[in-house]
Amino acid sequence: MRIFNNYINSLDPRTKIVIFTALFILPFIIKDLVYLLLLSLIPFLLILFGENIKRYLKLILRSLPMFIIAFIMWSLFHEWSLFHKEYFGSGFLVGAYMTIRLFIIISSSIAFIMLIKPEEIIKALEAFNIPYTITLPLTLSLRSIDALTNVYSTIKESLISRGLDLESRSLLKAIRNYSYALILLFIRSVEMAEDLVLAMELKGFSLRTKRVKKVKLRFRLIDVIIISLTISVSIISVLHYIVGMI
Repeated sequence: MRIFNNYINSLDPRTKIVIFTALFILPFIIKDLVYLLLLSLIPFLLILFGENIKRYLKLILRSLPMFIIAFIMWSLFHEWSLFHKEYFGSGFLVGAYMTIRLFIIISSSIAFIMLIKPEEIIKALEAFNIPYTITLPLTLSLRSIDALTNVYSTIKESLISRGLDLESRSLLKAIRNYSYALILLFIRSVEMAEDLVLAMELKGFSLRTKRVKKVKLRFRLIDVIIISLTISVSIISVLHYIVGMI
């Protein structure tokens, strides 16, 4: 399992981006329940042999009430939606279709976060020749998530130690108490942004400066095969379900 996990992690970041892009788009194209069920297995298989399988299953189980509610709502009220029963024959099948599609989007999002590191996303975007004016803000945003998470945890622990009840069952009281934490988090995020701007100015940072890439990404044979299969399946799905040529 570790060998398979290392094999997945060793894929080119561009390959991972292509896979997950297809996983996010195909559920909106495919209208066959059988193929949609097969598609729903891909995020699970990507995580299955990794070390994060328990965390993945835990997050999926937390989303289970949302899937149940979605199935009931779509089964009962599908006639008021854009997806009518004539596509599938009954409200039950409409509910199953929409629930599976929601499951694919949620499970793919979880797998995306677990399998792709922020720096890999940036490397992939740079390899796709995305302008640096776009990748730079995204880089700073992604790298700030972990820092802000730690800051929020520190703020929350300090407020709890001072006797602030953040676990209150009263909704109004919880909103009021959490507002204190959010205000402190906002102030700290502004301070972090100012520190970053000052550091960039002191180092003479400029978007016009020509950047030198230290690491150049290279496709391997497995990357070419996976990307070719992914693009081929996507094109066939578009031609079959949208154009109607196949």
